Amino acid sequence: MKKSLFLTISLILISSGVFSQVNVVNNGGFENWTGNLPESWELKSTDISMIQETTTVHSGIYSAKVEFTSTTTQKIGQTISNITGNTQYTFNIWVFDNDPASRFRIWGYWNIAGGGSVTLDPGNVYTTDDPNWQLYTYETTSPADAISLDFEMRLYDVAPFPGLGTIYVDDVEILGPSVNAPVISNVLQEPFQAGSPINITCDVSVSSGSIDSVYLYYYTDFNINLRDSAEMSLTTGSTYSVTLPQLSNGTSLIYWVEAWGNSQNTRGGANKVVIGTADMGIFHTQLDADGLPLHMNHLARIRGIATVSSGVFATDRYDFYMQDNTGGINVFSFNYHPDSTRYLEGDSLEVIGVIDAYNGKVEIVDFEAVILSRGNPLPAPIDVNIEDMGEEFEGRLISIDNVTPGSGGDPWPSTPQSANINITDGSGTLILRIQDSTYIGGNPEPSWPLTVVGIGNQYDTSPPYFEAYQIQPRSYGDFVVTGIGDKKPVAYTYRLGQNYPNPFNPVTKIPFELKKAGEVDFRIFNIIGQEVYQYTGYKTAGPHEIAFNGRKLPSGIYFYRFSSGDFSTMRKMVLVK
Repeated sequence: MKKSLFLTISLILISSGVFSQVNVVNNGGFENWTGNLPESWELKSTDISMIQETTTVHSGIYSAKVEFTSTTTQKIGQTISNITGNTQYTFNIWVFDNDPASRFRIWGYWNIAGGGSVTLDPGNVYTTDDPNWQLYTYETTSPADAISLDFEMRLYDVAPFPGLGTIYVDDVEILGPSVNAPVISNVLQEPFQAGSPINITCDVSVSSGSIDSVYLYYYTDFNINLRDSAEMSLTTGSTYSVTLPQLSNGTSLIYWVEAWGNSQNTRGGANKVVIGTADMGIFHTQLDADGLPLHMNHLARIRGIATVSSGVFATDRYDFYMQDNTGGINVFSFNYHPDSTRYLEGDSLEVIGVIDAYNGKVEIVDFEAVILSRGNPLPAPIDVNIEDMGEEFEGRLISIDNVTPGSGGDPWPSTPQSANINITDGSGTLILRIQDSTYIGGNPEPSWPLTVVGIGNQYDTSPPYFEAYQIQPRSYGDFVVTGIGDKKPVAYTYRLGQNYPNPFNPVTKIPFELKKAGEVDFRIFNIIGQEVYQYTGYKTAGPHEIAFNGRKLPSGIYFYRFSSGDFSTMRKMVLVK
């Protein structure tokens, strides 16, 4: 959540300055390469190299992977000629520095009219280890007689140096006074309707001179190697438009606008959307290696039933949950005040917002919601054994039977306060998260064992985010005590088990159970959501098993989805060859 707010603020600041500033760096996005070097950049040391990178990318198609093999300072850079004296310049560089042996900072020399130079020294401002992209930013004023800048990005070793340091850089900006470059604004971003042509518009203008061309660049389903482009046409005033072919529901579309005019180029920021109305389950199954949704920062539309009212888990912000038949999600926003709309348990909602994650928990933030209807029945809680608790249950209404307190953790809260209680059902241990605003604390501690109903949650403080799942009850009524002599009736339920062995090579077995006889739909997907296996057929009530052979598939993370009737759930497995 904090990252999402930071990105939003950064974009607002950059957008507000675009009318008075222009990026004077050439090929700052590292999109254009000749041989083994990005155009306009040069290596200024002997023990350093730049590699065209397609995976660890901040925006666009490529970034620069920079490797060095020396304990002496290593440099890359370019000479920038269109510098104005006594002018404020803002340096923005996106850096991915997750290497303890490497550090990054900028340096440079302002070249002065008549000869000589003045050092550009940002002081002790270096990057830090971070598993995410970080914005390195610095502001300074050029010397009065400056006419050009020898700009350098420097890399330093950190002892003990293993002999190789690696840092990624992207989207390098040095923002200076505008020289009448094209200004891009009002790029249309929405979850465009599935199955219909997609019309995208934007405004492009210059204060004088002319605009030569405007293009939209785009790619789908995270495949940046299949980037395409389409020229935009002037429709009226300063508005340009282009129509893309129709896309299917749930497709990821990433696009940006580039404009040329007055011998200058301006590239707009990337827009990310999910086409149509997304199944919530994709945000828990299409994950990167750190367990974060591939759809991070995508604008998405979802529809489902609120399983807990706003105001229950927090009274000073929106923090509630909704789900459809494929998954659940946390709906979150700090934009709340006492007169804000309250969303109630049982509301059918359409929500449009940005997909984010906080400590592993998937959220939709910065949202707008429409109440479609009220008083709808809630989805039945999914029976879960603690040993099976995982991403497929996060954000969904679940129940755990035969719960008793485990060792460690907090005691039952004697007042309305938050607590993390360790619980067990005999199959494993889990955190029972009691939130102070639910007023569960202060009630008598219930008699154990019991059934706990609540929202599947996650609070994992470090990547990869595949651990630290929780159950979060909504009220004291979510604790259901089993009376003496009571016994659960013997009955089957809908259940999808973990494949075994896992990891596997190449054969694994996947257990599942049917509450009643019926049609079964079983599918397997790769990490980018492509279907690699499907089985449909009729099965009787009770336990079953599917044997899967992955001999024709590459190593990697796969997801298997089981559906029957109104029940649908998904789990993860790993193929290692």
